[in-house]
This record gives sequence, structure tokens and C-alpha cells, in this order.
Amino acid sequence: MKKALISLVIAGALIGCDDTQTEQTTQVKVLTANLWHDLNKGYDAGLAEMKHSQADIIFTQESDGVNARLAEDLNMHMWQGPDGRASIGILSKFPITKVFDGEGEGLDQDRGHQIGALLDINGRDVIVWNNHLDWKEYTTVSPRGIQGNGTTFDGCTPVSDNAELDRLNEQSKRPNQVRNKLHQLKPYLDNNTLVISGGDFNEASGLDWTDASAALFDHKGISHDFLSHRLLRQAGLKDSFRELYPDANRYPGITWPFRNADSWTTGANVVKSCQRAIDDRDRIDFIYYNPADGVKLDKVAFIGPRYSTYFKAPHGSDFTTYEPHEGIQVDASGEPTYAINDFPSDHLWYSATFNIKTPNKTSKKPSLNFNPKFENTLLGTDGTNLTVGFNISNWQHHEAERDYWLFITSHAASPSSYSGGRVAIKQKPDTKHPLAVTVDETFLRSLKANEQKLQLRLFTMSGPSPKILASKTFTLDEIEKIVDVKVPTVSINNGQSLNINAAIPFSWENATQNPNQWIGIYTKGQSVSEQSKGWLYTRTDLTETSSLADWHSKPSKGNEQGSVTLPSLKTLLQARMPNAKAGEYDFYLFGDSDGKSSVLAKQTVTVTD
Repeated sequence: MKKALISLVIAGALIGCDDTQTEQTTQVKVLTANLWHDLNKGYDAGLAEMKHSQADIIFTQESDGVNARLAEDLNMHMWQGPDGRASIGILSKFPITKVFDGEGEGLDQDRGHQIGALLDINGRDVIVWNNHLDWKEYTTVSPRGIQGNGTTFDGCTPVSDNAELDRLNEQSKRPNQVRNKLHQLKPYLDNNTLVISGGDFNEASGLDWTDASAALFDHKGISHDFLSHRLLRQAGLKDSFRELYPDANRYPGITWPFRNADSWTTGANVVKSCQRAIDDRDRIDFIYYNPADGVKLDKVAFIGPRYSTYFKAPHGSDFTTYEPHEGIQVDASGEPTYAINDFPSDHLWYSATFNIKTPNKTSKKPSLNFNPKFENTLLGTDGTNLTVGFNISNWQHHEAERDYWLFITSHAASPSSYSGGRVAIKQKPDTKHPLAVTVDETFLRSLKANEQKLQLRLFTMSGPSPKILASKTFTLDEIEKIVDVKVPTVSINNGQSLNINAAIPFSWENATQNPNQWIGIYTKGQSVSEQSKGWLYTRTDLTETSSLADWHSKPSKGNEQGSVTLPSLKTLLQARMPNAKAGEYDFYLFGDSDGKSSVLAKQTVTVTD
């Protein structure tokens, strides 16, 4: 199950007795990761970071659209609460033997949630608990002169009274969420069971807001022991980062925000009232644990850029940061080298590694599984299309009044994507009778063009959030054993350079019949997540003299192949890039309106004056 550090104690060897006692120390790495709206800024990048971390237990927040996908990709056990629970997940390499739900707090879907699980870690019971506490009434900014809703107090006057700060904090749900958690954890804390609790707390810690750090990060000379963390420490839980790095001056441990663009305190109302933007960097992502017998905290680290690299302090001064970092883009000296938008979250991720005494080298108990799953999948063909047969089993939390869908999409697409189609699931499937869907060949071509995998998703909405309950992924190698998938291509001026004022010969093959199919023009290297500089539908009934309004009129059907002459680049870019100049431009052919996930083909063209 997990590497075990084994020390052998041999007793009685001098008298010829072969009595060997083995003591196991299992190393367990725990990672907490806010995924910033389901890793919409880069699922593959987030997945790669998790694989690189080699975490054994992962607490995820803002994650209901990716938990099931991550569990499949990482081959981990998962608990993300009932179908209506939002925002959080627990992924574990160790078996889950019991689950907990934070229900009973009377919260709406937009005020945070928490869940827990009992794990069998090589024969030892360990409680893990993940929370995403209420983000509203963000009291951490009140000592900075800003109300919890983002508006300022009169004159940007800081709140310095400890009792008043506690009162403001109680207006959020966070303290009661912590009380609810501690109520459920109390029996385990009382009997010395190891408890590891982490997540996004949306609240700073009093261990960071001390007299010694009162001049940092616009603390305005104020020290305060924030209530939710105070409750946890009073219950005997330890802050893992501060256990190893107690000096909040030298090691602030900031996790959010690490870019100025993500700060809540740079708006015009704050700048006007406070005379400048406010530095609202804080440590709000934590891993706590209780000092149970046989447990030693080994090391901690942050994943992502340093919080001083892309956040320029509005007060004009900052300092060198020393916190330990790990991650894909961390060099041999331990320095992060991420570009400003490389990391796919607005929070830094945080890990803590523990050495835990365990009775066994492996976990022997089976894991509970409350998650629906795709079973008995069978690929076939319907002419040039792909058919997928399957069962949905183990759907224990199915709710008759809830809407469910089967989405067909690409592996890395956003949670709400169904670019390959969708089917409503009107009632709980009978596992004895298989289901089947057809995947159109044109969508398969888009997958191949983007080197993506095919994914089926069991989808619902949890309040305002998309939630994926199960996923099943198929590689192109698996698909192409069944059907031949042709690669879409484009040709622009036969690969020759273009004059910016000249009409553009444009042809394509092996595309789609989707009426939303379109051509997008970008400056070279520009992300397709950004707005194109110019665009038009793939119509074959128009010419270079046709108006842009005509080219922007959607046809009744897309064309799998065609050859047309487009208006000049100067004309195509006149609305969004009126001062377009010579240079290199990327022409994309998209199979659907969601350009980011439907690229069919691309060609870079040199443009002259």
C-alpha cells in the first residue's frame, strides 16, 4: 500500500534466541489543494502537480467537478459527500472504512462544506477531515479597514478590538462549522486516535497575527487570535506549519493571494477610501493534527510560485521569502520558477508529511465505496462512429428528484463540457440492463487533433456548482482499435506568406458538420482561452467580397471539407485589432463554440505588409 520505514529490533541474540520484533513507521504525505473552480485554468497541469507530489491523502476544495476524474486518474479512493454536497473531496491511497458528512449546519450551498473519513493506514485507524469554510464575512480583512463583504469601513478605519473581531467572525458560518467538526471529532480525539484536518479555512490564524508580525501585510499594528483557529487549538489540534516554522516574521506562509490580480482589495472603492490598495496576503490553507501516540511531523512544503514574486506590495516594500517549496517547476536549489499563470490555482497548495507508527506494512481492510461507477464498458462501431456500452453501478446516493446527465467530452475539458453530446438520465439505471451511447466521428477527430482522451461523465448540479459523480476515460489507442479516426487539416494560401490586404485562400478536410464550426485568428502564441482577434464561420457559400456580417451568420450545417477565399486579414481583424500589422498569426479551425476544447487544426501564417 505505502512505503514503510522498517527498523528491526533483535532481542536475545547473544543467547542464541531468534526472537525478532518488527516496528513499522509508515510515511504519509497529506496535501490540501484549492482547485480554483475545478481546475478550469488547467486540469492537466493540476493533475501533473498532484502526481509529482506523490501525496497519499489529498484534501480538495472548489473541486466537485473534478474529484471523480482525479480519483480515476490517480487511482485513489474517494469520498466527496452525497450528490448534493458541494465543493470538497477526500482522495486516499489508503482504504476508507467510514465516512462523515458535515451536514446539520444549516448552510446554503454557497457557504462552504466539510466531510471526513476514517482510513486504515497499514492497520492503524486515522481520521482525516477536509473543510472549505464559509468565504463570506471574510473577517481577516477587518483589521485592515475593510468589511467582510469587501466594502470599507469609514475612512478605512481598522477594527482593532478583539471582542468586536470575534463578533464579526461569528456573522460568518466558520466558527460554527469548526464547532460542528469538533463535535464529531471529539470521541476520536478523546481516545487518542490520530486526526488530520485540513483545507481552505478562509480565515487567518492568530499564530500569524502576532505582536511581532503586526507591521507586516497591512496588519496595521494589530494582533488578533482569530476565532476558528483558536477553537481548533483549544481542542488540542496543532498547526503543522507553525510546529516546524514558528517564526511568523521570517516564515509568514502566505497561501492567498499570491498574485495582485486575485486580491479582493485592489478595487476603486478600496483605493479611494484607503488611499491605495491593501495588502491582503494571508495564510488561509492549513493542515492540523493532534499529537497522538506514535506520530511525528516530518516536513512541510508549499506548491506554486513564491507569494512575493507576482504580488507587488502596495505599500512599496516587501521582503525575501524562505518557506520550503516543492513542485514541478522548482529548481535544484528549491526555488520556484513558475511563470505568473503557470500554476492552475489562485491558492498555493500545502503539504505535510508525517511518520506514523503502524502495526502492518500494508492495509488489509477493504475500502468503502459510495461512488457510482461505470462498469462492463464495451467499445463498438456504428459505421464510422464509436459506440460505448456500459452499466452504471453502485449509485447509492441517487436522488429521484435530482437531474442527472451523461456527458460525452474530452478528458481535460471543463466540468460542464459536453462537446461530444449529452443524454438525460431520467431514472436510476438498472445495473442488469446495459446502456449505450454513440460518439460521432467528428468529435473523435477533434479529440485526435488535440491529443485528448474520450471521457464519459455522470453529471449533476450541486447548487450553483457542477458535480461529476463518476468518470470513465478511453485512450485514442483503445478507440482506434475499433474505428479509424481521421486527422483534421487546414491549408492557408498553400502554406505561403500572406499580404495583410490580400484575400486568403483557405481549405480544410476531415472537419465536422457542426453549424458552430468556426475559424479563429490569433496572434502567434496567443492562448485560445482568450478572445480571438478575428473570426468567421466555415461557410462555403460566401466569397472574399461578402460582408463580415454574412461570415458571422451561422450556417444550418457545418462542412466537413471545403475550399473558400476569405476576406483579407486587415478586414477580418478590423473590429478587434484595427491596427493589425505584419507578423505571424495562428489560424485555428474549431469544431464547436467552446474553442478551448474543440480545436480541430491549426496553421501559423507569416503576414507581410
